[in-house]
Amino acid sequence: MEDLKARLRSLPNQLDRATGGVFGIVTGTFESFGEARAAQAAAGLAYYTFFSMFPLLLFLVSLGSLFLEQEAAYQQVMDYIAGAIPVSRSLIDQNLQQVLETRGAVGFIGLVGALWSASGAFTVLANNVNIAWPTSERRGFIKGRLVALAMIGVLVLFLLVSAFSTTIIGLVAGLRLPLVDGLATNRGLVFSLISRLVSLGITWLLFLALYRWVPNVSVRWRWAAIGAAVSAVLWEAATALFTWYVYSGLAGYRIVYGSLGALVALLFWIYLGSWIMLFGAHLSAVVARRAERG
Repeated sequence: MEDLKARLRSLPNQLDRATGGVFGIVTGTFESFGEARAAQAAAGLAYYTFFSMFPLLLFLVSLGSLFLEQEAAYQQVMDYIAGAIPVSRSLIDQNLQQVLETRGAVGFIGLVGALWSASGAFTVLANNVNIAWPTSERRGFIKGRLVALAMIGVLVLFLLVSAFSTTIIGLVAGLRLPLVDGLATNRGLVFSLISRLVSLGITWLLFLALYRWVPNVSVRWRWAAIGAAVSAVLWEAATALFTWYVYSGLAGYRIVYGSLGALVALLFWIYLGSWIMLFGAHLSAVVARRAERG
């Protein structure tokens, strides 16, 4: 009996050695995630994100309108949101249109106000990513807001990159080039795959920036890159599966929640995305701790 207990106690170490340390990293990540109560933090983050979403979208549309026509800027933002949030596009579209019609042109003061309101969710996200690193120092109110505003700036940058890459892919797909023509019947599939890979790459870069620079501690690129890779794959997989689930007819949101079904689906997706972001942060921190131990 004692021999059996000893074998069971040594089983995790054996699995860790057999998997090259992956088993220990995964179990350590879930332990860190649980100890930090990150699942509850993801729920709180979903709450803040929901209330910050429309100020953020209003800010993005207003900022884009400085360089493009408002309709073009609006369409670019909605296309990006459709890729990031695979549900409730009509709900977001209707409400944002109503806000824009009610407020009309947004001046400088309104732009700053929308930016400040939108930064609330990013402040909560930065705080919880920081918690994943036990040795990190907590930021004060002003520093926390500045980090949140910087995160919005990075998001705007990647929004521009995403729009530019989508435009380039569309132009190349429409050109009469030997390489493009050689794709023949597989042309649509190939460009769809390229578009998906570009989307995955942009998502990975966003997570990389989040895990590398947001923690108030020195984080090496490779630690952040591992967490970002796992989070990006989880995000893309969750997006595909959740989109299929919602539009397959299996989802019973409307049966249970009636007219609030779209709202519930939106909140659940935000919660799921928040869970993935925080999980990747804890994964990066666990990888770092194991690397430092040698």
